Amino acid sequence: PPPNSPIPNYLSLTSCPRSQEHSNTYTFNGDHSSLRGSLDITNTLTGYVFYVVDGEVVWKGCGNADGAELEELLKVIEENKGE
Repeated sequence: PPPNSPIPNYLSLTSCPRSQEHSNTYTFNGDHSSLRGSLDITNTLTGYVFYVVDGEVVWKGCGNADGAELEELLKVIEENKGE
């Protein structure tokens, strides 16, 4: 993450197993109790997806995405191309 980012460095150090295909995709599996409040993780029994631009979460989803959520994510990605 960029300097002064609210995203802790250790989140970006655990890269996706296929990082050569997804160089900007990261996964984190571990104790996230210190992040629950700042990332608004309210359900510990489901997965979360965060779209981060310059260290800022610009989109968040959890569980199975419906059509509207997917459209919103694609819109946010399009709006942030080249950032």
